[in-house]
Amino acid sequence: MKVFCQWCGGVNPEGQEVCVRCGSPLLVVSGAVEPPAAGDEELEEPLDKLNSVLSEDVLARLTVQEKQLARLVEAVEGLQQRVEELESSLALVEAGLRALSQLLDRRKVVRQGELLAAWEREAAEEEARHTAVEDLIAQREIILARARTLGTPAVRAYERALDTAELLLASGKVHQALGKLHGVLRRFPAHPEMAKLLSNLALEHGELGIARTALETLVGVEPGNVDALISLATLLADEGRMAEAEAMLRQAERLAKDSFLPPFALGALKMAQEDLAAARRYLARAVQREESPVPLFLLGLVELRLGRPARAVGLLERAVQLAPQLEEAIYTLGLAYLERGHTRKALQCFRQVLQLDPQRLRYQEAVRLLMGGREGLALPPELSQALDRAASASEKGQLALAWEALLQACQTHPHPSVEAAAALVASALGKGREAVRWARRVLQRRPEGPPRLAAWTALLETLRARGRYRLLQRLGSWLLQQGNSPLERGLAAYELSLGLVEQGADLDQAEDLAHQALTEFPSELRPYAQAAVGRVYLARERYQDALDYLQQAAEAAPSPQILTQLGLALLGAGEKQRARQVLQQAKVSEGADLKTDVLDHLVRVAWLSTRRS
Repeated sequence: MKVFCQWCGGVNPEGQEVCVRCGSPLLVVSGAVEPPAAGDEELEEPLDKLNSVLSEDVLARLTVQEKQLARLVEAVEGLQQRVEELESSLALVEAGLRALSQLLDRRKVVRQGELLAAWEREAAEEEARHTAVEDLIAQREIILARARTLGTPAVRAYERALDTAELLLASGKVHQALGKLHGVLRRFPAHPEMAKLLSNLALEHGELGIARTALETLVGVEPGNVDALISLATLLADEGRMAEAEAMLRQAERLAKDSFLPPFALGALKMAQEDLAAARRYLARAVQREESPVPLFLLGLVELRLGRPARAVGLLERAVQLAPQLEEAIYTLGLAYLERGHTRKALQCFRQVLQLDPQRLRYQEAVRLLMGGREGLALPPELSQALDRAASASEKGQLALAWEALLQACQTHPHPSVEAAAALVASALGKGREAVRWARRVLQRRPEGPPRLAAWTALLETLRARGRYRLLQRLGSWLLQQGNSPLERGLAAYELSLGLVEQGADLDQAEDLAHQALTEFPSELRPYAQAAVGRVYLARERYQDALDYLQQAAEAAPSPQILTQLGLALLGAGEKQRARQVLQQAKVSEGADLKTDVLDHLVRVAWLSTRRS
């Protein structure tokens, strides 16, 4: 006979007095009891006994539950006390580390900012490793189940690869772990689960080559996997293989006719190819299928660039409504309002985005210009057209055309914004004399804001490029002491640091200046300061320290110069394969440098200033 517990429903063997699952006393009732008939006194005594037994059972159960609750309360109190002790210990450890970092900083052994940055970086990497190990463990049984369909050798190979990869990931050797998983996938490629796991891990850790190979394997096994097609197309587009990427995205669109992702990806691809008409068509299709903030933002940006600000305003307003924190959409909406002549609404947009990121230089200048901090510009139509041509050419990287347009604009209307842009373009083209002449002309007028910054950038960059280090030292030191803003002082520290490195001079001072630039630069220029710090460490042959900064710089601003320095640091650290990939990427990269970033900012502000109402 089986006895069921009245408390938890567990099955117990006959003769058991306490439930084997919950520990509650068991009550066995052998038969049903009918209420006694009137006057039937023989059944009253058994019923009294039964009521007594039931009462005792309830009291026993309550006693057990009270004991369990008491133990639970005691355990919770102990846990709370332990948590408080841990919090106190962590506070003491944090205070000790802060005091140690300050002491090391004062003794000039290790900089406090450098120590904190390394600490945060290691914590982020540790969290990423922990997540990767958890993903691997969670997928292990599924991967082995698929491997059993491929035969015994595949099962053994996948078991060994998973065990080795788990140990490597736990020890922080992510590249080697991915290599093990990649190797077993190449031996037994008919494994979509492993291909998907490997591609996700490789993408998370920046191993784009392994991710592309895994996605190609996944698409070969599952040609109808839309997500894999889109991810692979994105990687191919990053490598410049636009035709293959477009073919895969079209295949994804045929497979998923109701999804907004394939037309959205096609629209973004066409925007990268400057085919705005096709981009508008695909993005409109994506928005029709699903109203998402990013497709709406991109479609609004395309409409604005096609000269349709009214349509752009409606799309961008909807994008901001869906994603109030999407600062690029808010900023572009401000530009669209300006094009429509709604200055007050534009100012509201720029103020809003300034609150989201106060250090973004262009937002600050946009607000200042619209608030009427300077006299309005009544520019003739031919000058506005010349500025438009220069802006369009600079955005496309056609600096020679931008130089011709700006030179014409300078001759017809010599304004500091135009002359500063001309100085930057001349510096980027290697026209040293022209760059110095226009930069000095701007600085002699004592301007403020973007023209002054652009003139100093062009002047110092040109002097360093031509090896005029004495003059660079004199002017840079003056700007470092007398600069009107942290940005100007950071620019001086940046140029002086690189000048010292190029001369092979005082590397201690170069390191101090590079770190000063890192603290002074706003967020959008910080990658160049990180690259300067990395370059100093390269000169000192401290390759691991150089990697810490150059990897961050390359992620944010993958210019050929920064990628080349990253490749050299990888070679010095013994990572030849990664170094080869990075150096190959540097050959085909068209990323910006400091001059072109400042030029882009000045173009935006000049664009605003020529259209002030």
